[in-house]
Amino acid sequence: MKRWNWMVGAFVVATALVIAPGSLAADEGEMPITPLSSEVLYSDSGPSVPGSGLLGLAIDLEVAVGFKGGFSGVAGTGFDNHEQVSDGDGTTLSFPSGAHNPWVYPEYYGHFGLGGTGGLSLEFRLNGIFGFETGLMYSQDNASGYVDKNHAPSGTTISRIHSEQTTTALHIPLLLKAVLPGMMVRPFFGAGIQLVVQSTSELEYEQEQRAGQYGGDGAMDELNRRNQIEESTYPLLAFSGGIEFAVAGIRVPVELRLGYAMGSSGDLDERARYDASQDQVVYDGVYRGHIAILTGVLYEFEL
Repeated sequence: MKRWNWMVGAFVVATALVIAPGSLAADEGEMPITPLSSEVLYSDSGPSVPGSGLLGLAIDLEVAVGFKGGFSGVAGTGFDNHEQVSDGDGTTLSFPSGAHNPWVYPEYYGHFGLGGTGGLSLEFRLNGIFGFETGLMYSQDNASGYVDKNHAPSGTTISRIHSEQTTTALHIPLLLKAVLPGMMVRPFFGAGIQLVVQSTSELEYEQEQRAGQYGGDGAMDELNRRNQIEESTYPLLAFSGGIEFAVAGIRVPVELRLGYAMGSSGDLDERARYDASQDQVVYDGVYRGHIAILTGVLYEFEL
């Protein structure tokens, strides 16, 4: 009988230790012992371990790819008709004047014009707020300018000389963007650099006679021969802003983009060179101001 009483007592003690392993330690002033476990939380999207993501925050990365296009505009400043340009050795250009050669100074006028642009757009967006946009866009740019040639004593306009610069170029935007989240309408703003790589650039002149013909016969042929332009590659300081409409993973942006040629000088001697071997003034093809109104369609995907 004593044997059975001992066995029952031992069973009760063992059961108490299994059910409440921390109770005895608590009596002795120690921390309760808790078995180790791997905690897993469940959400609508499935199980997740606490603390996942950057600093415990969820990371949502989207990529959108598609087409953008629209109208573009360019503008440039002219030079004072009495400015001169030097060659690489510092020799000042000086054309001899005469009946068939009145172009003593370089002729480069302020100009403005509209064209078109379009191409591929690629954007990465973090948590629907922060974005980075790049792409490859093609543009056809045209800029016109003119200057009046007046009769010195009377001030009468003899003729108006028109210039026309025609350029094709590739544009590579590198823009950081901020987006105001919304279900269907999302305002955005961007800033960064846009690289312009011109593939062709041409400059032509023609005369509009008023009171007469300026410079006599052959003057316009000589003007076109002596003034040339070359292709340029240059960066723009670019800003963009607008809104995008988003429905079922499709974005339709409406955007205004502005650009200013970084490092572009208003000094003729830095924008042109004199080619003594050809007896020509060669201007760079840089447009100092750019503007574009864009829209398009982009498809977004989650990474």
